Amino acid sequence: MDTRRLRHAARLARIFWAYRRGKTRVAPLPVRLWIESTSHCNLRCPYCPNKEIARADHGFMDLDLYRRIIDQVADHVYDVNLFHRGEPLIHPRLPEMVAYAKAKGLYTRIHTNVTLLNEKKSRALIESGLDFLSCSFDGYTAQMYEANRVGAKFDWALDHLKAFLRLKRELGARHPFTVLQVMEIGAPRAKAARRQLRRTFLDQLQGLPLDRIILRDPHNWAGDVDTFPELSRDALLADGRRFTPCTFLWYSSTIYWDGTVTACPQDFFAKLGMGDLKEKPLREIWNDARLVELRTRMAAGDIPKELPCYSCDRIWRRSVLGVPTDYLRAFLSDQLMSYGWLRRLARL
Repeated sequence: MDTRRLRHAARLARIFWAYRRGKTRVAPLPVRLWIESTSHCNLRCPYCPNKEIARADHGFMDLDLYRRIIDQVADHVYDVNLFHRGEPLIHPRLPEMVAYAKAKGLYTRIHTNVTLLNEKKSRALIESGLDFLSCSFDGYTAQMYEANRVGAKFDWALDHLKAFLRLKRELGARHPFTVLQVMEIGAPRAKAARRQLRRTFLDQLQGLPLDRIILRDPHNWAGDVDTFPELSRDALLADGRRFTPCTFLWYSSTIYWDGTVTACPQDFFAKLGMGDLKEKPLREIWNDARLVELRTRMAAGDIPKELPCYSCDRIWRRSVLGVPTDYLRAFLSDQLMSYGWLRRLARL
């Protein structure tokens, strides 16, 4: 293991200790960022709060601001999600953003609805050195997909996904590590019927360099989406879930396109705004009074109703020894195996 990875492993251990002990000032700076390249989206999905964002709050991150952010976090951040509330492929200079972070030694990640993933953008992203591409495709049939992805067409999106994978194969590219992510909203309730639909859909991708398929559960975006009654606090308790402090506050930060810092990537409306990177650096925001107070309340389970955390499903989870197990495997594989051959070998 090289020196950089050893330092990162040591940071993770210190963050884990701080989380388990409920420390409200966290000495290690965040190891993962969500940097919003743009808040614009070309779809209007019924379970996504993006369509409720005011027109004045939409925009694109300025490249100079982005470079300043990367420069100030390069000594401690491990990987960067270049998306948050919007569709990142709308940003015309996204490949430059990827390449700049890569040049600073950071791993880069994108989550896309693939509807804009044409050949030009696909080639530019591969050549930029992108490490991880998560493709959201919530439906196995046109009827299911188009009900979930309002504004998209099933065949169009599937053709884009196939074309990207073919190009990756033709170029002999090992990266980006490519994941197909599916939320089975609207799928048949019967498990056998759902499995058959899934199998028929995935057969269309046979032989293409898709590294992993992830079935994701819906979430309620810090209570801003009430589409799923099974995600209410009472329903989660009945399902055996228990309160666990939100891990985001101990290991990550989220930055809007205009430099606003929020404590949580589930926060679409800056209800947990912590500062502005145009006014002070992230290392000052990370342990200032607002974030320390939020960690204090979270560690104690004392969350007032006016905070979005109160109704967020992400803090009602199954846990082992006080550590939430949801997404733990994926997080550890990201952070410890990165996005290369070892992860492919382990099928993580």
